[in-house]
Amino acid sequence: PWVAGCTPAAQQRDQPVTVRVFKLESCGCCRPYVRYLEREGFVVDVVDVPDMEPVRTARGIPAELRSYHTAEVAGRLVEGYVP
Repeated sequence: PWVAGCTPAAQQRDQPVTVRVFKLESCGCCRPYVRYLEREGFVVDVVDVPDMEPVRTARGIPAELRSYHTAEVAGRLVEGYVP
């Protein structure tokens, strides 16, 4: 997994944090991850897209680090499954 600029301070929260998960419309493997995030207390905003490459390119995620989905949380980018 790839996390841009993640620090321990970014992981601490007093109120629910929204995680925006970008995923392919047809992807089924991301649903369990979304449920996991919700169980952990995050508010999850799922954005289904037909093509992930424009999402990743616009956010500057290096090609060699791209995974199944991309998430934005607390001003950070997360690529792949991160508990």
